[in-house]
Amino acid sequence: MQYEIVLDRSWATRKVSIRHWGGQKALCLLSDGNGQWTDEAGQPIAELAGCVDIDLSCTPFTNTLPIRRLAFTPNVPQEIDVAYFSAYELTWRRVRQQYTLLASDADTAVFEYRAGAFVQNITVDANGLVLLYPELFVRERPLAASGIEVEAGK
Repeated sequence: MQYEIVLDRSWATRKVSIRHWGGQKALCLLSDGNGQWTDEAGQPIAELAGCVDIDLSCTPFTNTLPIRRLAFTPNVPQEIDVAYFSAYELTWRRVRQQYTLLASDADTAVFEYRAGAFVQNITVDANGLVLLYPELFVRERPLAASGIEVEAGK
């Protein structure tokens, strides 16, 4: 599977594309960064109106987007609607999520994440990148050694 997420300087999603290796089927949606979505042909997607952030099922990185974009006060929940993408089914839908900053220091922060009945505490580094998402994801090595490329200035 291959995916691409394009963000603007404020961490708002501008484009999401997902393709299965060797497959003809793909999904690509575009956003104006303010919650207005279209398909590749430019047709509006009313169901996603107002969704600035995304949640892509195959990566914890998309949890970083609202964590970086929103201003948090400890123990004050923030609810957002996101465009949820199933990478395996190549589908999307609107989902309500909630993030609450539980604790933070200079190096890490812990957020309670809620989506429906699902609740999990997510630990992120000082950049908002997920270190631990219990039972789903663990970052095993430092970002510099991970092979992840970050293009600055865009």
